[in-house]
Amino acid sequence: MSGKLSILIPCYNQRDLIGQAIRSFFEQDYENREIIVLDDGSSDDSMAVIASAAAEAPCPVLYLTQSNKGPSGAYRRLAEMASGDYLLFIGGDDFVPPDSLKSRVEMLEKDDDLMFVGGMTRYFSNGTIGEWFCPPETALKLNELSTESIFNSMSGYGSDGGEGLVFQTCIIRRSDYIASGGFSEGMICDDSVLLYNLFRHGAENKRTFRILPDLVFFYRQHENNISKDPEKMWVRFSELHNKLGFNTRRQASFSAYATYMQAVRKSGKWYQKELLKRIFADRAVIKYLTIGAICRDLLFPRFGRF
Repeated sequence: MSGKLSILIPCYNQRDLIGQAIRSFFEQDYENREIIVLDDGSSDDSMAVIASAAAEAPCPVLYLTQSNKGPSGAYRRLAEMASGDYLLFIGGDDFVPPDSLKSRVEMLEKDDDLMFVGGMTRYFSNGTIGEWFCPPETALKLNELSTESIFNSMSGYGSDGGEGLVFQTCIIRRSDYIASGGFSEGMICDDSVLLYNLFRHGAENKRTFRILPDLVFFYRQHENNISKDPEKMWVRFSELHNKLGFNTRRQASFSAYATYMQAVRKSGKWYQKELLKRIFADRAVIKYLTIGAICRDLLFPRFGRF
């Protein structure tokens, strides 16, 4: 029998959206799957919506609640409860297209050296499918790079990066998730840090990855997205700055730079000034993140539209 896939969905006050997130995994092309939904201390009636969706499911659904631990704490608890060989994390406000699981799982089944397989993402807003998160041709270029090459760039020692890689598209081999350290409660920018740690694990242990051209994920844009609130973004990316030590070349990670550019473009003038001051705080970083590159990224984003 093929390996089991655990679909892991945290929810916090998303009663109007969580039902679609869960039901999007009903009409799928991979049978051996389970869905685990964790209500992270919602104050609305999200649990009632979750229970209703679970009652309709064609596959096992486990749902439970806990006091609020934040996204990384919820993801960590979900991973601990999973019984699958493979893990897929998705937000309670996002969803996936039908028949979008099999190709990624089958690739993992065929190649033991793969630590994860990802795919393509499109935006979704007000009932309308929007643009690609990143042009497929850009994202697929990642397949030409080694895990070590990407990790070196994330660490500030190369020019190849992780453009177009969306964490929520990645079906991750459970053993590699564990070996990378997984999620930690209180982790800032949890998905970016986990990807960084996965690539570090991959570089150290000769593990590989693959990105497929298939559309596998819809990222919902709505008023509660953090990207809609410049002050929340300022707090989040300031914390990431401190977490990764952005004032040293060794830790000036590509993923941190990418999220910095997102924050700068979405922030007001005062926040832009403060964020850019931090980037220029160290000469070693200036050598890597040149003035021209920063100006280009402000005007012509390489990391999708925000």
